[in-house]
Formats: sequence, C-alpha cells, structure tokens
Amino acid sequence: MIPYYLFLFLILLSIFSLNKKSNIVFFNIYVFVLIFFIGLRYEVGGDWDNYYTLYLKINNYSFFEIFFLNKEPGFVLVNYILRILNLGFVSTNLFAAVIFIYGLYFVCVRQKYPWIGIIISIPYFIFVFSMGATKQSIATGFIFISFIHLADKKNIQFALFVLLASLFHYSA
Repeated sequence: MIPYYLFLFLILLSIFSLNKKSNIVFFNIYVFVLIFFIGLRYEVGGDWDNYYTLYLKINNYSFFEIFFLNKEPGFVLVNYILRILNLGFVSTNLFAAVIFIYGLYFVCVRQKYPWIGIIISIPYFIFVFSMGATKQSIATGFIFISFIHLADKKNIQFALFVLLASLFHYSA
C-alpha cells in the first residue's frame, strides 16, 4: 500500500511547495512515472488471466484467424504485434498505460488546475480501473483524446478516435 500512498503524498507535496514552473515540470515527470507504475504491473487486475491466456493463444493462430478470438480486434492486433516482437505480456499493459495516461494527461492539462484531475483520478480511475481493466482503459484513453478533438471542433478526428476506441472495447 505504501507506493499507492506515496503517489497521493507526492501530489500534495508538489501542490503546496513548488513554484508554477517547477510544478509543470514535476507534473510531467509524475505522469511519466505513473505510466510505468501502471504499465509494469504483474498479475494485477481482475482480467489478468484472461488477457494473458489470449496473449499466449495468439501464437497458435494465423494473422487472419486471430481476429476471431475476441470481439475487440484492436486489442488482439496489439497483442499479436507485441507477441511477434517477443516483448512479453507486460508490454501489453505498458501500451495500455501509455494510451490511458496520454488521454487523461491531455484532458487534465487543458484545465485551469491540472493536478485536480489527477487527484480525482488516482484512487479509483487510475489505481482500480486502469490497472484492472486493460482493454477498457485503452478505449477510455482514446475517448479522452476524442473529447479533446470534439472541444476543438475537429469532428472528423473525434469520430476517428471514437472508432479507434471501439476497436479496443465494444462499449466505446
């Protein structure tokens, strides 16, 4: 539990003790470290066994057959590529963490107080959701990115990122 509390403590420490310029630098470093904290987890999450089984099963099928293994072709394709590159299953989690945190980051930095978005997200959204629901967190990261495009009135990019999100989880 100590690493989880440390993430919350570092946020509070930075909010009250850093000037604005170093606060921005610390925010970026914090988000970068968060990616590795989420992405390099091992045997964490409710669907770990299902995702790991899919990752191992992909090796036994041809490129076209893998798309019949799961309802989310984007997730299967990422696992297939990472398996071919022999990067290990944790690389799937790292990929998911990058997409999720990238989307969350750009939503947060567009706010007046970016730390508030991270503070609100830490307990459940980051530590429970993104570490427990890999496919859903990838889709959510793409949905965050799509919201940024929608706010900028870039409707085509919005639609493309929603479509991309739906390739990773059908609920998107």
